Formats: sequence, structure tokens, C-alpha cells
Amino acid sequence: MSSSISLGTCYAGVSSTTRKRRLKPMIIGGGTGGQGGEGNRQGGDGGRGYATQIPIGILELKTDWQVGGGTGGGGGKSSSGSGGNGGDGLAPTFAQSFMEELKITEITGSALDISQFCSEYQLSSKIENLLTDAGYETGSGIFCASKQTLLEDKFNKGQIAEVERALIQFNQRTGQV
Repeated sequence: MSSSISLGTCYAGVSSTTRKRRLKPMIIGGGTGGQGGEGNRQGGDGGRGYATQIPIGILELKTDWQVGGGTGGGGGKSSSGSGGNGGDGLAPTFAQSFMEELKITEITGSALDISQFCSEYQLSSKIENLLTDAGYETGSGIFCASKQTLLEDKFNKGQIAEVERALIQFNQRTGQV
């Protein structure tokens, strides 16, 4: 089976024509952490407010950007002791997909499922399981991921380096680099 992925695919289908047009302002906010629970002696800590991860290449969209971080949840009350700590509000991150990092605009070639991709490019069964658990179905689909998304999917830095090595080899074999 043959496949083709363009850089636009990594931006949720935002076409190059759309990226060149002036758009309405983009307002992106983070999540809000949950309220800490009440306690007799010590209130519970507030939850973490996660922020948005923005693909760096999408910033080329001609628009005004308003990007907010996450808001930590409030600390829980205590009836006779200390209240809980408020939760952390995380800052937004700007991530670069492997396609952007490796300066690739299009990937063509046969679509290898994750098992075939890992076997052919000598990735461990642990990495194969992590990729499968993260929802990747084909090797070429990993190009839309970023190092940050793989970290969030429980990959360690060495495993991320191995995935990047495999993507570079895949691209060299298909004549894209």
C-alpha cells in the first residue's frame, strides 16, 4: 500500500492556501486543574492546569495569536489545620514535528504498519509497544509527532533518539532526504 503525507497533514489539514490568508484571531487557552478536596487537618492540593502544545509551524498562519497557559486548581479547605496548596498552571509549549525538524515537506512510499516499521528499522519491542499504545498505525504517521508528544507518551530520551534515527533512515530509503 502506498501513502503520501505532506506537512499540511500535520496541521490538521490546514492547506497552504489557508496558511497564506489572513485569518480571524486565534485564542487558545489551557486547561484548569481541579479543586483540592477538603480535609480535617490538611486540605488536598489543587490539580495541575495543563497548557496547550502548539506545532511551531502553524504559527505561520497569518493571524493574531492569544495563547494562555493552564490554570492551577485551588487548594482544598481544612476545618482545623492547613489548607492545601494550589495546583500548578503550566505554560504553553511550542513543538516542532519531526517533519519540520528534518526539513521534510512530503513523504511518499509504501505505508508500513508499526510492526513492519519497527522490524525493518530495528526498533525495540518496547518502542513498538509505546508507538502502538500512543495510537500510531504507520511509520510515516510518526513524522507528524514531535519529541514533546513522544515524551508525553512515556518515551524516554534514548527511545526518542532511536525513533528519530529510524525516521531519518526511512526518509533516506524513500529518497526524501
